[in-house]
Amino acid sequence: MAWWKDNPLLFNDFKRELESFPFLAISMENEKIILSGNWPVYGEKKLITVYKIKIIIPDDFPNSTPKVYEADHAIEKIADRHFNPNDGTACLFIVTEQEDHWPLGSNISLFLNKPVKEFFFSQAYYDLTNEWPFGSWSHGDKGLIEYCLDYLELKSKHQLIKHFQYLELKKPRKIKCPCGNGQPFKFCHFNKFKSLISKCTFPYWKRFQKNLMNGKIH
Repeated sequence: MAWWKDNPLLFNDFKRELESFPFLAISMENEKIILSGNWPVYGEKKLITVYKIKIIIPDDFPNSTPKVYEADHAIEKIADRHFNPNDGTACLFIVTEQEDHWPLGSNISLFLNKPVKEFFFSQAYYDLTNEWPFGSWSHGDKGLIEYCLDYLELKSKHQLIKHFQYLELKKPRKIKCPCGNGQPFKFCHFNKFKSLISKCTFPYWKRFQKNLMNGKIH
């Protein structure tokens, strides 16, 4: 059953929160809740631009992330502009940063005020300056590699591969850390790597690890 049918109280809260976004209209297509309208992007003192957007709310909201589209062809739908080329959805954040931007279970107000607002501000800023205002990971798995190297303070993809290989060992904490500093894994990167792994589901990491070790991420 669709979330808005299953939980009327949640749907009432959802509609109440949308009152803070009068430029967005709510509608329904095939029992899916759709938000659409002209999203304004402001600088410090004035309006920079407006993007026509569409947001599809998933059936299990808020337990999965809404899909966001720029609907007026104002932005090229390519990976370098942080869109998924296969379906044109906005790539709001890499999967390991979900908790920082919009933890699953959060409300629509946070979704609009945090990842959606930051995404379209970044797009407008890039159009003006050819730079990303908050820094930027690459798209897809390549960006996840960059995130992992930064999070673990590693220097190479080879070191990252070694960390994932240690997942296959029965007692990885008793061997030397793959970062190469000579310390036992237990007292070096073990806890930080476990923290990194906790940011996504284990099947997701297994898929990523397989692609990484098979050289499918360039």
